[in-house]
Amino acid sequence: MRTSSMSLLLAALGATLAAGEPLPEGWVQAKAAVIKPDGCNCLKDVLGGGGGVGAWITPRWGAELDVLQLRLKSKHTTAASDETHVLASGLFNLAPAAAPWIPYARAGAGLATIQAPYSLADHGTTRAAFHAGVGVQRPFGQRGLFSAEVRAVTIENEIRRTEYQGLVGLGLRWGRKASAVAAPAPVVAPAPAPAPAPVAEPPAPSPVVAPAPAPAPAPVAEPPAPAPVAAPAPAPELPRRLVLDEAVLHFQNDRAELDAAAEAAIRKVAETLKGFGGQYDLRVVGYTSSTGNAAHNRALSLRRARAVAKVLESAGIPAARLKAEGAGPDAPIADNGTAEGRARNRRVEIEVKADGVETRRAETGLRD
Repeated sequence: MRTSSMSLLLAALGATLAAGEPLPEGWVQAKAAVIKPDGCNCLKDVLGGGGGVGAWITPRWGAELDVLQLRLKSKHTTAASDETHVLASGLFNLAPAAAPWIPYARAGAGLATIQAPYSLADHGTTRAAFHAGVGVQRPFGQRGLFSAEVRAVTIENEIRRTEYQGLVGLGLRWGRKASAVAAPAPVVAPAPAPAPAPVAEPPAPSPVVAPAPAPAPAPVAEPPAPAPVAAPAPAPELPRRLVLDEAVLHFQNDRAELDAAAEAAIRKVAETLKGFGGQYDLRVVGYTSSTGNAAHNRALSLRRARAVAKVLESAGIPAARLKAEGAGPDAPIADNGTAEGRARNRRVEIEVKADGVETRRAETGLRD
């Protein structure tokens, strides 16, 4: 039964990968479990192990097929039986906005194969099994995945029995789009160089006094006029709005984490903003393309705006000057009907609010 169960698991994985386009989030993982049998005080708590393959079909809904192998042991005798579970589950994401954490609930059905003597027969038997539980996933690195959950499995034998299971898993993910190549941070024009101070003209020569019968005192020459003071250089202009597009931030699909290159670009923007005097406030607004669910896109755009604001704050911009908002697919700046237009619409804008400053828009180049 163990061989056939693993063959079924590998076949499901092959079907998933052969389906064409990669799923938004797929995974395969190994699992370890602690099992507490209920309904019979004659069985010990035991350890088990297995694996699973699954995918998030949408941001809310997913599915998983997993196999778990354990060995039932008596508390009072040496009796023991192998037991194998093959379970299919539907998954529901309880809080999409909590990314990168993915809290979920699961429910489903499958088969439990129990060997003698705990099959209550002189041979092994296969019974229906139903289960429900809750857990959490946490992606890490480029392809890693950690999971932890608790669930109850009810086995429909001659005597109905429930097992309570605590599981942890470690595995690999697939189905992500490659990140866009980081583009340089927007460049703010340098302040114009101050005009050179005018050179003072030399004083006029003293007039020559004509000789007179009685020498008169020579007139005293007036002192030269002081050199004019050079006007101070004009203060640099404060940009009204900076646009950080997908080429700068290169968020992974449906994620709000920034890599080192994106953080470096945002810190350059922060250094530019800290060079301006006076009072100003920053409104950080995230936008998405029109692809996908609008409510999900608004939550995603808010998480991305908060990620940019957090880097600005860590780079020295006071938190009191920062406000993060998510506009989702609202206010597109390009046609969502083309790949280039959707890439331009996936952006984070930093709006600078200050009196006496004209509204301008600085935008970097785009690459899908």
